Amino acid sequence: MKIYLTIALIFSAIGGYLGYRLKRPEVKTLTVEKVVIDTKIKTVTKERVLPSGEIQRETVTQSESHSDTVVKPKKDWFVAIARTPDKSLSTIVVNRRILGDLYFSVSGTDKGQVMFGLGASF
Repeated sequence: MKIYLTIALIFSAIGGYLGYRLKRPEVKTLTVEKVVIDTKIKTVTKERVLPSGEIQRETVTQSESHSDTVVKPKKDWFVAIARTPDKSLSTIVVNRRILGDLYFSVSGTDKGQVMFGLGASF
């Protein structure tokens, strides 16, 4: 069982190194949160006297708003621990982003099983 954990650790290190050394492309999809708060509303009324004696009124409402934009970058690591309800099997999963939305994963159980995977988020 120790050999499986050693192999899992080695492959996790390789995945981490590859994810660190390989250049990731520019992020094309971003999660953007925008909060707009109206703090000042200004109303401007313009009156004009025409040569005919009529009064022309024009009302314009302007809002001076303040906005905060927060951009959240995607995370490079994902770690999960799972256990069956009868506590007969425990699993740990480690995923590392290597290119764009492509992940390398290593998982192991307390029974000595080790799995490697490649996945994508969408």
